[in-house]
Amino acid sequence: MNVIEEIFAWAKTLPKWQGDAVRRIFETGEISLEDNEDILLMVKEENGLSDPEKPAPIPNPILADEMSQDTSKGHKVCLKSMYGLFHVNALEPNQSLDFLELGVTVVYGENATGKSSYSRVLKSACRARNKEKVFSNIYELQQSENIPEAKFLVLSDGNQKEVKWIENGEAPNYMGSIAVFDSRCARVYLDEANDVVFIPYGLDVFEKLAHLCNSLKKRLQRELEILQEIKFDFSKIETDTQACKKLKNITSKTD
Repeated sequence: MNVIEEIFAWAKTLPKWQGDAVRRIFETGEISLEDNEDILLMVKEENGLSDPEKPAPIPNPILADEMSQDTSKGHKVCLKSMYGLFHVNALEPNQSLDFLELGVTVVYGENATGKSSYSRVLKSACRARNKEKVFSNIYELQQSENIPEAKFLVLSDGNQKEVKWIENGEAPNYMGSIAVFDSRCARVYLDEANDVVFIPYGLDVFEKLAHLCNSLKKRLQRELEILQEIKFDFSKIETDTQACKKLKNITSKTD
């Protein structure tokens, strides 16, 4: 079992809200303000403090096949080409892009020629730490029904395999071991002072989860302090109610 697999196994033992937080950290490399709000509602829900006006999202635990990791089990994996692109931004249908097995492949062109469209597909298929949603062509008819898709030719230990990717579909096999790095992914490896910090992939989850827990603890403590300051006038409770009967059975004890 490698380090990533051990982290996945450990995440499954956590409370559901923490498991959801680990998944979010793995997917984007950070916990956003929106994530923070969602997870706070999950914490309250799991502890019987749900708010009817703000229902908590259902915790979505971490799944190994959703994360970038070495799914090739020691096999050498090389990306040969991506092709069969349909409904990917404004790219012409059935475009292809070939990659050298050895060396560097340079993709160049004017602005708005589709370079970023290929990048978005690659990041989604390879489960990069920073993923951008791939949209269909806004000028196509029946846009809501046109789901972006693409195919990849992957070389694994000399054997060619065709892998299909569909937006929001199941993560393709073999693609998780291919690293995609761009300016957005680079932010995952920068600290607040903009100094490059190298942390082995996956190990940053512990620090970020601990920071989240401390942040949630402070927010809950502040909410508790506010509630403790609220004074309730029990004399306003109707005498023939169950609440009034319960209060009569409560006796105060003084030292």
